[in-house]
Parts: sequence; C-alpha cells; structure tokens
Amino acid sequence: MKRTRLFWWLLVVTAAMALFAVSASAEIVDSGTCGKNGDNVTWSLTSDGTLTISGTGEMEDCYSDQPWSSYRSDITSVIIEPGISRIGGDAFRFCDNLTTVMIPESVINIGYYAFSECNALSSIQVEAENPNYASDDIGCLYNKEKTTLIQYPIGRAETSFSIPDGVTRIGLFAFRECESLSTVSIPESVTAIEFSAFEYCTSLTDITIPDSVTEMGDNVFSSCVALTSITIPKNVTEIGVAAFEDCENLASVTMPTSVKSIGDSAFESCTSLTDVYYEGTEEQWKQIFIDEDNDPLTSADIHFNAVIETPGESADPSTEPTATASAGTEKETSSSVRNTLLRVLPVLFVLLFSVGLALTVVGQMQINRLKKTK
Repeated sequence: MKRTRLFWWLLVVTAAMALFAVSASAEIVDSGTCGKNGDNVTWSLTSDGTLTISGTGEMEDCYSDQPWSSYRSDITSVIIEPGISRIGGDAFRFCDNLTTVMIPESVINIGYYAFSECNALSSIQVEAENPNYASDDIGCLYNKEKTTLIQYPIGRAETSFSIPDGVTRIGLFAFRECESLSTVSIPESVTAIEFSAFEYCTSLTDITIPDSVTEMGDNVFSSCVALTSITIPKNVTEIGVAAFEDCENLASVTMPTSVKSIGDSAFESCTSLTDVYYEGTEEQWKQIFIDEDNDPLTSADIHFNAVIETPGESADPSTEPTATASAGTEKETSSSVRNTLLRVLPVLFVLLFSVGLALTVVGQMQINRLKKTK
C-alpha cells in the first residue's frame, strides 16, 4: 500500500515538475471557482492546455454550463488535486481535445456524463488507493470492484475491445460516440447495458450480446450506422425506446420469445431492415406490444420458428425458419387473393354454363334420334 501510494505521489510530483519546466511558456490563461459551496474548489487553465482543479470538497455540477466552457477546445489534460471529493456532472463533457485525466484517492463520487463525448480522451488514471473507483492499463474507468464499466476512453485508436470478465454492467454513455471501435466483445458476466451505452458508435459492425444480459436501456445502439445484424439475448423482455433508431444499415434482427414489448421508435429509420428471425410462432408474435414509429420492423419479412443459437455458435438463423410471413404485406396478400378470385369466378361460371348447355343440346339430340327409330 505504501509503495503504491509512493508511486502515485511520484507520478504527481513528476507531472508537477514537468509543468514547472514549461512554466515560463505555460502561463495562466484563466481561473475561477467551481465548488458546490462556492470558493471551496477553484480551477485554473494554463496556456499548455492543463486544467487543474484544486481545493477541498465537492465540485459543482455543470449541467447548465461549465466555468471553462469557452476554453473547451483548449483543454488537453485535467489534473484533479488531492482534497477534491466529487467531480461534478458534465464537468468535462465536450472537451474535444482532452486526452488525459488524473483522479486522486480523495474523489469518492463522479457525476453523470463527467467525461462523455471527449472525443480525444485516451486515458483516465485513478490512484490505486481510491475507495470507489479504479482504472485499468488502457485507462478505462470502473467502479472499485470493476463490476461496472463507467467510461471507455473513446479517443483511443484501437478497433477492437474485449470487456473484462467480471464486469456486470456497461454504464450509461460508456462508449457513446466512440468512432474507432468496430468490434466489442461482451463477457457472459454482463447482465445490463445502460442508456445510450453504444449510441453513435459509427464504426461498430460486430457485437455479440450474451444471453446473460437481461436489461438493455433506451438508445442503447442508436445511430450505429455500420451495424448490419443484431441478435437480442434470450432473457431480454423489453427493447427500449429508440434502441436501434437510425441504424440505417441494419438488415436483420433475430428475436427471442422472451421479448414482450418494443419501445417507441426502437427501429425507426432502419431503412435497410428486411428480415426478422423470430423464435416463436405467428400467434406469439402478434402478442408482442409494438409501440409507435416502428414501420421498418412491422413491414419486414417475419420468419417464424427461427432457431436462435447460443452466442459463439456459427449456425445462421436464416437457414432454420419453418414458416415465413410478411407482417406488412398480409393485407396486400389477402387483397391479391380476393382480386384473383373475382377475375377467375366469372370465367369459371361461363365455362360451366357452356359445358352444361352443350350437354343439354347433346342430350336433346340423342332423345330425338331415339324417337325417329321408334
């Protein structure tokens, strides 16, 4: 413990020395207060892009505005000094050039969206002795037990990421606007994927959600424009509002019988959606509550009795269905059959009438012939 604490302080001292070495050029650009109780917490921004938060106690929430909002694009690193107990909500959101954040042992609470949509963020480092939070080798932010992934540093260049085994929740906004990841592996320990966790992950093409997941929040994969197919886990009962909205290349959805409701706009603007592979029967499908603005889903071809394989198996559900129906064309099919009958029946009537008339004439001729022979 002492050795880890010594390492942390050496890291802080080294950073301070580095800042001191460039102090001649790194002048203070602006400063002010950002404490929940006023001047208990202060901030200062230097010309090298370092934003330092100092003082004791809690930072204020910044949902309406940030004290440094006019300098967002200038901030490249954030140092939270020892003594700060809470990082305010939205504190560094939209700081597009922020790359690194250092969080000390004293921080015991972090507000919502504190590091969201920081598109250059490559690392969040937490002091090892912090009682509530932790980080890993690549700079992901977790709760202390590493059961909740709070924030992936979305500015990293890697195209694939495996969520560590043991994580049970993927936090809200955790990967939001990560434009580099094309593949994310989710372990079977995960049970919940929270609100907007993967929203606007525009390069995401490959994601397998294990059946251990029982909860998927609203907007969870909204605007994942590269996603072409998705399999809903077998224990999910509700697909949230706008869950796949604007996934314009989503062509197929595989859905289990556990799904009982589909939220408003869950598949709105999924303009490429053509096939839904449903595990149940047509009668079971009709029992699902489908909210408004889901036309791409309701007009797709529904393949009933599809076999949904366990994640990791290679079977293609498109080869398994025993029956198909187009939810959006049932009325058209009925109308087509009716129109065909209306065209065929008159012809059939005329044909039968002609045959009957011919038989009558032939019969009468035969009767006349018999009378003459007598």
